[in-house]
Amino acid sequence: MAFTPAILRLSRTVARDRGRAGRGYRLSTSRGRSPGSRRLRLESLEVRQMLSLPAMAYVDDNWSFLADNDSSGDLSVGDTVTNANDSIDPSGVTATYGVNGFGNVTSGLYTGSLPGSATINDAITGTASGTVNVLEGTYQEQVTIDKSLTFNGAQAGADARGRDAVAETIITPSTGNVAVITVQAPDVTVDGFTVLGGSNAGITGIYVSDQVTYNELSGVVIEDNIVRDFDLADSEGGGIIVGPLTDGVEIAYNDIRDFTLSSNRSVVGIGAHGNPGEEARNANIHDNFVHGLVFDHFVSYESNFRHPDIAP
Repeated sequence: MAFTPAILRLSRTVARDRGRAGRGYRLSTSRGRSPGSRRLRLESLEVRQMLSLPAMAYVDDNWSFLADNDSSGDLSVGDTVTNANDSIDPSGVTATYGVNGFGNVTSGLYTGSLPGSATINDAITGTASGTVNVLEGTYQEQVTIDKSLTFNGAQAGADARGRDAVAETIITPSTGNVAVITVQAPDVTVDGFTVLGGSNAGITGIYVSDQVTYNELSGVVIEDNIVRDFDLADSEGGGIIVGPLTDGVEIAYNDIRDFTLSSNRSVVGIGAHGNPGEEARNANIHDNFVHGLVFDHFVSYESNFRHPDIAP
């Protein structure tokens, strides 16, 4: 039997011990009742839009279809999906598609995706300031985080330095000249992703700055991410960049590597830049590994850093 978020909660435990990547899920039902004692609550798209947004959402690129809750004979918002196809805790996540489950359904009776429910950005839009968990897989899109939330990949809590041969949440760009992940809200954590650049020129892996409303951002943490394999061609780019109007951004336990250029330009592993009156202040950069860049160096444009530990 499938259950909606109103009666099924999934709690993810992440080991913060830097030497290991323990993780797991536990399932519980609300109000202490057994799952069988609750009736399934079906919600149309119109009803969903009237309700409060969920505080936690999941994105998967290969959901397995579990239940046609509205008997529509097709994939629709409100159907039940599960992550049975994943290698990390398969079937440990059961979600309601388009409500707290977003992405692509690849197996089961009905497959595909729906507009407004198909992407990571859809999940961010459809979630209150809480947590968006992007499960293992590959996602091609530019992600914009425009609200305060925790943004977790499959390896959240696992130090990225030397991390290898594990299931990853990989985000690749769909176009050039735009950062793969842009943080433009305060109190955001980006944890446990692989950002894979490819051959799109002039892009940055992760960029922190609100260039829309120009509000100062604080409380931002970028940790446990791999940013790698960017072919910048005849342009410039970087791994993780802190932009103007930021204060106290923390960048830690990330692995930045393998950036190439075809001309005498520059590449920034981890850095910051500001404008007069719009500074990048008090960035806390520590315990990162930057290597395999064209000039194999660390560059920053702002002196207001704590001393970073960057390996050559």
